[in-house]
This record gives sequence, structure tokens and C-alpha cells, in this order.
Amino acid sequence: ITGSNVEYIGENAFSDCKALTSPPEAMLTAKEIGTYAFRSCKNLNAVECPNLVKMGERVFERCTSLNTIGNLGHITEIPYGTFSGCTGLTNITIPDSITSIGERAFYNCSGITEVTIPNSITSIGESAFYGCSGLTKIELPGSITSINGGVFENCKKLAKITIPNSVTTIGNRAF
Repeated sequence: ITGSNVEYIGENAFSDCKALTSPPEAMLTAKEIGTYAFRSCKNLNAVECPNLVKMGERVFERCTSLNTIGNLGHITEIPYGTFSGCTGLTNITIPDSITSIGERAFYNCSGITEVTIPNSITSIGESAFYGCSGLTKIELPGSITSINGGVFENCKKLAKITIPNSVTTIGNRAF
């Protein structure tokens, strides 16, 4: 799929596009991607959005072959459910430009074994990593003051978590 001048990809634009395997040119130039734009693109293996400024909710939900999250441009938040059900993800490094991880951002990403969260993160939404059953360890940065409810619930292999002194509240069913 070509289109090197695309600045906006609308809601559901490529939803359920099973033939899509790599990021289309439009993803590389888009400044805004709407809700569900690439939802259930089961063969999409990478995300690369270097010009992104705004992203809707659940954009890459259930892209089960997704294994690489590249440049996310200039966004500061990973919105609600963005990568929910992306079971092909394994090691995640959240970019320093991100300050907030939304609710259910990585919900049921069972393939994730390791997540690197930078000091730029000040907020992690409820159930953000719920059901990441392969996650074995997590180190939270000192910028976090609370661990919301369900954030790491059903992470059955989580054996090591480093909670910084800055955390004053741990929500219901956090683990």
C-alpha cells in the first residue's frame, strides 16, 4: 500500500486487513491515526510511525503477528487498548517521549516477557499489562507514585518486581 503524503488515517481504515504484513507508507507519513485503524491486521508484523502526533484508542488491537514497535513519533501517551491482544510482542521498550501508558494498553499480550519503562513515565493506567502471562520481571521507574488496579493482574510468571520508594499507593488487584 503506497501513499507517501498521507497525514491522517481514519477510524477502521485498515481494520481486519489480513493481507497487510508490514507498515504501509501511509503509516510512515501519518501525523494522526484514528481509533481501530489497524485493528485485527493479524499479519502486520511491525509498527513504524515517525511523524505521529496523535493516536486514537485500540489502533493496533489484536494484531497477533506484531513483534516490533518502532518509532512512535511525537506522541506522549500510549492510549487505551493500543496493543491489546498483540500476542506476538515479546520485549517492549517504551520510548522516553512517552509519559503515560493508558488503560489496557498491553492487555493480554501473553508473549511479552520483558518491559523497559523509562523515567519519563508518570502514569500507568488500570489493567495496562493485565494478562501478560509471559512477563517475568518489571522494574518501575522512580517517577511512578501509584500502581493502579489490575496493572499486572494475571501476569502469572511475574517473579520479580522492583517498586521504587516513590510509590505510595498500590491499587486493588494490582498483581
